[in-house]
Amino acid sequence: MIGELTKPFALPEEGQLMPVGRLDEQSEGLLLLTTDGHFSYAVTSSGVVEKEYYAELDGIIDDSALEYLAAGVQISRKRSASTLEATDCDHDGVNTGHIDVKSGNSTCNLAATVTHWARPRGVVRLAAPPPLPARRRRIRDSSVHGPTSWVAITLTEGKYRQVRKMTAAVGFPTLRLVRVRVGSIVLGSLLPGELRRVTPDEEHLTSNIYGLII
Repeated sequence: MIGELTKPFALPEEGQLMPVGRLDEQSEGLLLLTTDGHFSYAVTSSGVVEKEYYAELDGIIDDSALEYLAAGVQISRKRSASTLEATDCDHDGVNTGHIDVKSGNSTCNLAATVTHWARPRGVVRLAAPPPLPARRRRIRDSSVHGPTSWVAITLTEGKYRQVRKMTAAVGFPTLRLVRVRVGSIVLGSLLPGELRRVTPDEEHLTSNIYGLII
């Protein structure tokens, strides 16, 4: 599918096109594609490049929930035995579970499900729904299921389904999720399935803002 979309751009044959980060199948928005592995790694793994999302929530989020979300929440994720590390142990060096990972002379008993403290770079309640393309499939009828609200959430990491888990943790599940910015590169008026080239200025601005070496 990516190959079909990028045919008009005449990418070099030797370039292996890769996505910069990911979007799960229920999410929408900006997805960068590159043949530069250094750029991809710097954006996804440096822990400093901002990714901004618009999230439509089930219900009208109140101030207390917004403050709770902004302060950071604990979310859980599953990890395979091959990716578990001794640093996943709690402060006592022991965690309930069934996977043993050795670290030096000590052994930690690690659970396959670990918790993560997710702290956003910023959370803002949007006064009105953002001007996004209509979904092909309608989420729901607010006159039947109740009102919704929108927030903008900025992260510098990208755990699996992180935004959805964070909003659910404060009692407002995400109904629609759209990534609108990565670094200095914005979604703008791009429609689903459309592509454009990242300009040299955008790439350089992203690297300069965050001090990336790419």
